[in-house]
Amino acid sequence: MLSNIEIVERSVILGGARFGERGPYEKIRGFANFEFDPLSDANRNIVDLDKAPRNARGMVEGRSNIYVLQPVNQEDRANVAIFEIVNRGNKTLFNKLNRWTPGREHIEQTMRGGKRGGVPLEVGCMPHDPDDIDVFGDGWLMRRGFTVIWVGWEGDVLPSEHQMYFEAPIAKGVTGVVRNLALVTAPTKTIALGQWGHRPYEATNPDDPDLKLVRQEPNTIAGVEKEEVIPREQWRFAREENGDVIPDPTYIYKADGFDGGVYRLVYESKDPPVLGLGFAVIRDTASYAKHAADCPFPVECAISIGRSQTGRFQLDYLYSGVNGDEEGRRGLDGMIPHTGGAGRGSFNVRFGQPTTGCNHFAATLYPVDMFPFTAAAQTDPHTGRCEGLYDKTTNAAHLPLVFHVNTGWEYWARGNSLLHTTIDGAGDVEEAAHERHFFFSGTQHSVEMTPFPPTEETRLPESLIYRGNFQDYHFALRALVVRLAEWIREGKEPPQSMVPTHERSELARPKEMAFPSIRHFGGPGDVAFYEPWVLDYGARFHDEGIVDIEPPTRFGKSYPCGVSAVDGDGNEIAGVRTLEMRAPLATYTPWRRWDYPNSFTAMTDYFTGAVAPFPRTAAEKALFDDPRPAIEDLYNSKDAFLGEVRARAEEMSREGFLLPEDIEDNVALQGRIWDWVMGRPDYQPG
Repeated sequence: MLSNIEIVERSVILGGARFGERGPYEKIRGFANFEFDPLSDANRNIVDLDKAPRNARGMVEGRSNIYVLQPVNQEDRANVAIFEIVNRGNKTLFNKLNRWTPGREHIEQTMRGGKRGGVPLEVGCMPHDPDDIDVFGDGWLMRRGFTVIWVGWEGDVLPSEHQMYFEAPIAKGVTGVVRNLALVTAPTKTIALGQWGHRPYEATNPDDPDLKLVRQEPNTIAGVEKEEVIPREQWRFAREENGDVIPDPTYIYKADGFDGGVYRLVYESKDPPVLGLGFAVIRDTASYAKHAADCPFPVECAISIGRSQTGRFQLDYLYSGVNGDEEGRRGLDGMIPHTGGAGRGSFNVRFGQPTTGCNHFAATLYPVDMFPFTAAAQTDPHTGRCEGLYDKTTNAAHLPLVFHVNTGWEYWARGNSLLHTTIDGAGDVEEAAHERHFFFSGTQHSVEMTPFPPTEETRLPESLIYRGNFQDYHFALRALVVRLAEWIREGKEPPQSMVPTHERSELARPKEMAFPSIRHFGGPGDVAFYEPWVLDYGARFHDEGIVDIEPPTRFGKSYPCGVSAVDGDGNEIAGVRTLEMRAPLATYTPWRRWDYPNSFTAMTDYFTGAVAPFPRTAAEKALFDDPRPAIEDLYNSKDAFLGEVRARAEEMSREGFLLPEDIEDNVALQGRIWDWVMGRPDYQPG
């Protein structure tokens, strides 16, 4: 449980600025101290909690930094807490829900591996202690009166004034196997064993002559296909500092340097943090906010939202059955696992690496996309295990209401169809009464990775194709936040799930998909399509969270997945269609080919899609031999286009996917897209 809050600072922000009809906000900054009962049934599924040190009361202690924004005046408070589950210690909520847009320089810096205080940034990362009104975007969270809570949950984030972190207890004396993968994009002599600059696992026997360092080729869908062993005498555990080579069990050093590629090292380590307590941190902070008489930020209900890594964190939280606190109360009332796809992760695993997300590019074969995937229990044909996502929750009253929210990218690269199809990929699965599934059609993983308008540098020469998909789903995302709060507080039924189904013939395999022949675009069958592998980490992994086999053994099979079918323009037909899709000026894809000239790094390609504007005129259509309609044949003027957009916006609002207050801003955005599409230079086909 959360025992107390140490307040370091409590002050009114932004000089007492008002947010619409709401009054000023204040910040509360400090530390949350926890005591976890290792004997409580609420914590029974937390790996290695029984091996952590205990205080005089028999409790296991932990400590997190915490940051809260709430209305100063009680009458301005909605009494709803929005917990952002921070991504690798970084806050990004204002980008998602307040429509704060980081500058292009920030985005490019992040793509190049930019850091703040020595720690890598996430795209859309906010300042840790925001004090600039511009960072608050349009202030939507504040205009709604939400209490916003950030608390450190990740036990491998190093304490820093720039991030949220959790000082997790250590399971002293515990040893085990660790696999480290490091992506090298430029020649270097030193590789850190900590992913993303986070806390590394040190080698217990750095002089072991039998350790094997392997360079494996990236971009291997099946995992490890091509590899070479680096002779042991050519590398050692050390780092280079100011020209000196210093022994260090958390780095590896090679005098003649490491070439580009992915390097794999399996070694023994000791004293892992009890990472699964990150789940209890979120649960107990929510319970504290709802029930503690002395809580400085009291609320009536708590909703979590997190994207990508922390979308997967929330799915693993649900699977671990930890939402009932030590006093038998529900922690989170609602959850929005966002852009996590069907993945979970090593958040509750001995020697886990929460920062790592398995993919077919570099971080291969980590425990991320793991059975079970659906609420309904299914039998895994590969292992014979029968299980459902929520089976570990023994009290149904502890289940939160859940919106699974994903983009088109997660269908292509995160196995998202597994959340709602049978394990053989052949049929649909009925969802649980407490959940909904929503998919933003034709969208890429993160809006902010490719800001609008695109630059000419992102265009494939001699074509109409731009790298990156600027389609903006954030308007729809915040409508879903409101729908979830209404479901929790008023019992108001939300929209029905919107995903591609077999019943409606909307699911397709990429290589079987009909796609228009757009010059230089290629087809969906040409791109890397990820389907999770069936992996064996050893006999103790499923029940105890202990990995014994590294790299894991592959059964030689994968779970079959599907993606949304497309219409004649190449736009996906299923899911929640944004205004860009309902009144289209382009083909928007969540995928793109890997071989564009002047492309970004492969990892950026991995996360983004593409936009191919329709030909503007019949002459341009003929020039590019484009099968898609000319814009002049769809809309005879900008006014006609905006009239169609407004009608579709009102349609979205009636369906529950666009707030009435956001209609005008969204229509204006579509007007800017029109101006960009129609104002582009004339191109010649290649």
